Amino acid sequence: MATRFGLIGLGNIGGPMAMRAAEQGIDLHVFDLSDAARANLRATAVTVHDDFGSLAKSVDVVFTSLPSLDASQAVVRQIGAVPSIRVHVELSTVGPPQMAASAAYLAKFGILTLDAAVSGGATGARAGTLSAMLGGSDAACELAMPFLQAIASKIFVIGENPGDGQRMKLINNLLCAANYATAFEALAMGTKLGLKPRRMAEVIRVSSGNNSGMVERKTNPIFSGSFSGSGKISLLEKDISLAFEEAEAAGFDTAKLRALQGAASLWSEATRRGMSDQDVTALIKIVEQETGVEVRDDILG
Repeated sequence: MATRFGLIGLGNIGGPMAMRAAEQGIDLHVFDLSDAARANLRATAVTVHDDFGSLAKSVDVVFTSLPSLDASQAVVRQIGAVPSIRVHVELSTVGPPQMAASAAYLAKFGILTLDAAVSGGATGARAGTLSAMLGGSDAACELAMPFLQAIASKIFVIGENPGDGQRMKLINNLLCAANYATAFEALAMGTKLGLKPRRMAEVIRVSSGNNSGMVERKTNPIFSGSFSGSGKISLLEKDISLAFEEAEAAGFDTAKLRALQGAASLWSEATRRGMSDQDVTALIKIVEQETGVEVRDDILG
């Protein structure tokens, strides 16, 4: 019998992943607490369930893509009560300690856990070009692989233990957050120096200063003032905190990381100002307010 897959969480990443998997021929069952999120998928090839219990009885492997640690933990508790589920695959960034705790809890019920942190955002999820970082047993990887191959173009086995993928993802996201911070500050400085923002970004993208903060899906919302399409500030700020916590727990003095701590301070300032629910591109508003420079450029080409 073919493995039956379920996905819980149909938000910014989960929704596009579900559509991509369905297009690739994966027999997928989905659920989300949001009526609107479920409604968005009803016209696709996935099977939409209106409650967790209905989905759980229909699948062997459950993937979760959820926005918070509490939400992930609550679903893990529910999964443990379903005898037919063989593997839980965590796609969310929850941090190594919670990942290890979830694995230990589910092991009591004979359920395998696979840490499968993904990177690439909603755009990558929709295109099937995510990168996946796996931590878990060969058996768990094998059962989850058909779904993972449908949504990710690059799959890396980081280690044998749930939490290994999380560590890799946290380092990646910490660097990504720093890239955004430095890119946005550089745009403000260049604008003050008289450079056109769009031309500046075009040059940097093909030059040595390029980074993930300079891709068009980050700069265009800044230039237009729409500040949309890239996920909430709170999600990356959470990952920054998790990365530093993990490093400190390992005895690594993060206070010595001058560049990363400096970048992190911009994200924590956004949280302090109540910007957690705003798009990550809105981070530049802090730079603009503090420097008196507005980075806008509606002229294309």
